[in-house]
Amino acid sequence: MSYKKHLNQALVALTTILAVACKTSPTAENQGLSADYFLGNLPCADCAAIRTLVQIEKNNQISITRQYVGKSDSLITLKSKFKYTPETRRIAYESGSEKGFFLYSPEKLTQLDQNGNRITGKLAPRYELHRDTLTLYRFWNLKQMQGKPVESIGKTAIYLRFRPKKLEVSGFAGCNRLNGRYSVQGQQIKIGPVATTKMACDRSETESAFLQCLQEAQRFEIREESLLIWGKTPNPLLEFQVSRLD
Repeated sequence: MSYKKHLNQALVALTTILAVACKTSPTAENQGLSADYFLGNLPCADCAAIRTLVQIEKNNQISITRQYVGKSDSLITLKSKFKYTPETRRIAYESGSEKGFFLYSPEKLTQLDQNGNRITGKLAPRYELHRDTLTLYRFWNLKQMQGKPVESIGKTAIYLRFRPKKLEVSGFAGCNRLNGRYSVQGQQIKIGPVATTKMACDRSETESAFLQCLQEAQRFEIREESLLIWGKTPNPLLEFQVSRLD
């Protein structure tokens, strides 16, 4: 299987986070850091790439999630305190036997070597993780399906919620709750497999159509407060409006 195909299949390929809405802790803010997510593919000696998601969290916490593409679908997450040195812009962390360093800028993290120095050579650009600014990380209420308005019943709207840490999607399909997986590569999106509860109601046709649209999803775009999802057709299959931040 090709390197490109492995990367497209990586479950941890999420560029789906509302980084700009994260609140910073007082410590991080004073040091010039913000709570953000950084994503990219790092070199790997015995696999296609190490798909890596780094989350800078509140209170000087760092979370690093890795997937060894083409070798395992497992997600391995490390959590640790970190120390940031503003003069050198260097982040240092240590967890168990792992000790690591990143060079920080608002738009990217650069992985450093074991001594905290820059990696040089032809592979140097591949040690960069870029800040993720997409805003899937919200609750989205369905407004249109295949160009037709979709009405809520009482206070219950058909909605989706994306959870980037576990690459899970959940929501309400019209009659039943749904849960499943999703993956994103750039603006390409795949949703599923999706499982639902088994309750019957008078919106079963709407629900079936909605689940089919999710299955056919191929591309998405966020326009201010709207999320549009396309399949193979030129017109959007689904249009959502943001409900609230997660």
